[in-house]
Amino acid sequence: MELTERLSGYRSCAVIGMEKNTGKTECLNHILAHYPSGRVIAVTSIGVDGERSDRVTETPKPEIFLREGVIFSTSETHYRQRRLDAEILGFSNEGTSLGRIVIARTRCPGKVMLSGPSTANGLRRWMGEISPWHPDFVLVDGALSRRSSASPAVTEALVLTTGAAYSLHLPTLLRDTALQVEWIRLPETGRVSRDALAAVEGGMRVSAPDGEWYDPGLTTALNMRNHKWPSGSGARAVFFAGAFTDAIANALMNVTFFSEAEIVVRDFTRVFLSPQVYRLLVHNGFRISVLWRASIAAICVNPLSPTGYVMDSERLCAAMAEAVRLPVYDLRRGLEC
Repeated sequence: MELTERLSGYRSCAVIGMEKNTGKTECLNHILAHYPSGRVIAVTSIGVDGERSDRVTETPKPEIFLREGVIFSTSETHYRQRRLDAEILGFSNEGTSLGRIVIARTRCPGKVMLSGPSTANGLRRWMGEISPWHPDFVLVDGALSRRSSASPAVTEALVLTTGAAYSLHLPTLLRDTALQVEWIRLPETGRVSRDALAAVEGGMRVSAPDGEWYDPGLTTALNMRNHKWPSGSGARAVFFAGAFTDAIANALMNVTFFSEAEIVVRDFTRVFLSPQVYRLLVHNGFRISVLWRASIAAICVNPLSPTGYVMDSERLCAAMAEAVRLPVYDLRRGLEC
């Protein structure tokens, strides 16, 4: 099945990469080019994408190519640098260091650099601002370092790109990609907990044995070890509204009160754990769940590294499909496993 066919059931999708040069822009271009004609597509980027060369490696990069009739948003600076004819539909209330964000529609095919809202909240507001033009599908260029674009609170689905630029050692590439997919697929917590925690913006909350959630009043979750927790039965669950990091996980594992607690985070974009600490949590019997589970549609692999080394595409695709149990594409060669 072609990649855009797999995305046809979604209204929005983010493309995020495990690393720079893993084929994210190529994947974005593929979706833009092959999405069914006659349907309105809108696109933007949470960072900057479409440069002719990589600023770090100084190697050529694929530029973003838009067909006629695509709604796109970029900064005023990059809009002036576009290489296509477009009509301005309006201006977003979101701003960037490169000027206001322009909402425009292409009048002919051409190339453009994209630089849109830089936060998840900004993306959500932007998606509301473009709704008067009734896009059938919204595509967001994201990044794993700024993966909030792939939050289920922003886009309905995501495509993850990985490949030789991340690691030339196939076992490492498979292991780390599979771990990222495991986090994306973290199970949802119960509906009662989700309803109680959805509006919590910061700090931590604790669920007592009776199931009621309360605020322990800690200024930081790192103070868990020094807090006087109730004696007797331990916590049923604990919720962290912000990033769930190694430091917080290590503090949690040193508090007996939480030894059998379910760990709840908002979604996978809040998990910032090293593989070692994550495996230690699992080994110690901790369960991690999310308020909202993300939907990953596919993996795209790029067997070419910036140094010029090329991994065997068929072997890479087959091994990756086995490791992640998802459709895997090498778009450059037209392969799917």
